[in-house]
Amino acid sequence: MYVLVERKGTLKEISDVDVLNYGKRKCVWKLDGRTIYLYGRTKQKESTKIVKYDFPPPYDNKTFYGKCLLMSPDKPLTIPEWNDIYEKLMGGFEDIESESEVSGEETSILPLTKDGYVKDGFVVSDDEF
Repeated sequence: MYVLVERKGTLKEISDVDVLNYGKRKCVWKLDGRTIYLYGRTKQKESTKIVKYDFPPPYDNKTFYGKCLLMSPDKPLTIPEWNDIYEKLMGGFEDIESESEVSGEETSILPLTKDGYVKDGFVVSDDEF
């Protein structure tokens, strides 16, 4: 099982692949005893589109074209496994939804302007000029 990174950044599990169709191996990540290879093209062909996916460092600022392939020589790689590895390689993520709920509760008791801003003196209305 391999993970295909499509041009729009979507992930797809595939089982049969010719690695050579995805360019040269560009990166090797090693994490928790697991090795992940990234195959992709970094040189553009005329009509090839950019892959819109944020890869972990050191390839977070590299541009890839066409489609990319993620694989593990250790065992098959699935999307949920890649998502776990990706989160660790990126340094973890915070749950933004729970933070916004807390901040929403905090601001709901504060007085708001007609435009929905908190009346704290930071935002000045046009009427005050």
